[in-house]
Amino acid sequence: MAPASVNREFTLLKTFFTDCLAQHLVIENPARFVRKLRENNVRVRALSEAEEARLILALPAKYRTLIQFALMTGLRRGEVLGLRWDDVDFETRTMTVRDPKEGETNGFPCHNPPLSCSPR
Repeated sequence: MAPASVNREFTLLKTFFTDCLAQHLVIENPARFVRKLRENNVRVRALSEAEEARLILALPAKYRTLIQFALMTGLRRGEVLGLRWDDVDFETRTMTVRDPKEGETNGFPCHNPPLSCSPR
């Protein structure tokens, strides 16, 4: 089981014991001294061009443009869905991603054709 999965399960268990403690069902939380595992969130694999093509073809037509945009920009789902027209500056050809996972507002250049953006 991956460290991230173990940590999610552990968090659930710790919350369970915290609730039991609040309801006086246990006298202490045995999970309070256990440390979470170190997680490696680095992605080392990207879809090949063939995999991207198969993915796009397998999608309902209404999602294709959205997914192609996400693939071209490297943005996460929440970042893509959080974009507003005000975040795109057509004059300077830049796009701003507000409150990304890293916690900072980021801007990056966009070039076309086709739209090819390099985040961060």
